[in-house]
Amino acid sequence: MLHAHRWVVVTLFVLSLVLVRQGVAQATIGTNSCLPDVPTACTGNTGDIGDESCQGTNACEDNAGEVADLSCTELQACQQNAGNIGRRACQGAAACLVNSDSIHKKACVGPDACDSNTGNISKKACVGLVACGLNTGDVGANSCQGEAACAYNSGKIAKRACQGDHACFHNALDRKKGECNGPPVNGVGVCERPF
Repeated sequence: MLHAHRWVVVTLFVLSLVLVRQGVAQATIGTNSCLPDVPTACTGNTGDIGDESCQGTNACEDNAGEVADLSCTELQACQQNAGNIGRRACQGAAACLVNSDSIHKKACVGPDACDSNTGNISKKACVGLVACGLNTGDVGANSCQGEAACAYNSGKIAKRACQGDHACFHNALDRKKGECNGPPVNGVGVCERPF
């Protein structure tokens, strides 16, 4: 029994030395990323960053998710982000500020497009000023396009739905493919729900 105890202690000690020697894993930063410089754009970043991403003051400050190429451009675009960001996504000031779920390619484009989002955003979705700000539901491809199209949404939005300004503003229902599309009528979005 004493022999087994010594073996465990020695094994754990050797393992801890190996881990300490390796050091803390460093995030990789791609070419032309974290501009104007790392302290300004990427302070506290722990996620890997692709090429030409995180460009702007505090663009990826305290970011923890992986950021693909050409993403998180402009002021605070992915500040305090925790989700993975696809290629050419989160383009605009505060586009994915405090986001916590996955953002797929070419999604969340526009100022505050996915600010404080907690839902999964599919490709080319949430395009426009505050398109999916404070969204908590999953959003399908090519959906929620327009100013505040799905802001405050909590329902699941299928593909190609909620296209138009305020189309599904404050929505709480699941929306089917192609549902709730069109411009506002008398200043109210097609499927807008009042507070």
